[in-house]
Amino acid sequence: MKLTPSYFKNLKRKRRGTYVRAGKVRTYYETYGRGRPLLLLHGGLSCIEGLRYQIPFFAKHFKVILPERPGHGRTADISGHYTYEAMARQTAALMDALKIKKARLMGYSDGANLIYLLAAQRPDLVERFISVGGNFHYSGCERKFQKELKQQKPFLDPRYAVLSPDGAEHYPEVFKKCRRLWLTEPRWKKSLLRKIRARALIMSGDGDMIRHEHTLELYRSLRKAQLAVIPGTGHSLLKEKPQLVNPLMLEFLNQP
Repeated sequence: MKLTPSYFKNLKRKRRGTYVRAGKVRTYYETYGRGRPLLLLHGGLSCIEGLRYQIPFFAKHFKVILPERPGHGRTADISGHYTYEAMARQTAALMDALKIKKARLMGYSDGANLIYLLAAQRPDLVERFISVGGNFHYSGCERKFQKELKQQKPFLDPRYAVLSPDGAEHYPEVFKKCRRLWLTEPRWKKSLLRKIRARALIMSGDGDMIRHEHTLELYRSLRKAQLAVIPGTGHSLLKEKPQLVNPLMLEFLNQP
């Protein structure tokens, strides 16, 4: 699906989502399908539309719930820096507000990173999870990515201009907060990863900006983990090869 004028026109149409008070955050979320709950957590500087290749696929098998974090999509920004600890708390608050006692989760990039802490601190909420393009320490990113990120100037994501309740002029602030987050977090220790008892699928692209050594270290630090490296993909593997990654994720989610 290309980001054509018709794509942005569809973004403006009324969605099937709503808002819920999750802790201190008025969070926008959408729900599709029926059955067991599956939370899909988008990446940084993205929104629900970033998972557009996964929504119709998984809605055939689960009740898919897609929240948007502060400063992303239709959820207004909050004051202060972004931290994965706050993101984990917000996700737990959302699940509590929606009366989700336990769920399966798939997180992409930032959405993956917050799950590690959530699974360690709130094991009652996480049945099993998939980490796509995640890292447990900021040093896991390629140095080239970190160098380019430091020099990169804010660019306006056209989806943000259409969706954000804060207005397009607020985007540089969101970009700066995400950049600070990616250069300084996460900083999870292996001792935290060893606390996680939920089954995990660690997935990355063979050309990912997360170093292979780091992904392997993450996989080995978890008690019950499986590893999938997708050939011919980068960090955006969910939209590069959905026909390959979606069935792999479904197989893991449905394992006994």
